Amino acid sequence: TFKQTVALLLFTGIGILLILFLALLLWSLFQQLAVFLTALFEEVSIMIKTGGTA
Repeated sequence: TFKQTVALLLFTGIGILLILFLALLLWSLFQQLAVFLTALFEEVSIMIKTGGTA
């Protein structure tokens, strides 16, 4: 029926938006992980250059 079709379209749209939101969160998480690993690598490099006395 028409009501079922409209409800199905609504729930499909909500599902798509939810998946896009989760994908955005995952992308943000990977960006933060990359920043963290870069900072960690830089800190370890500095510690190695200075002989570990920081």
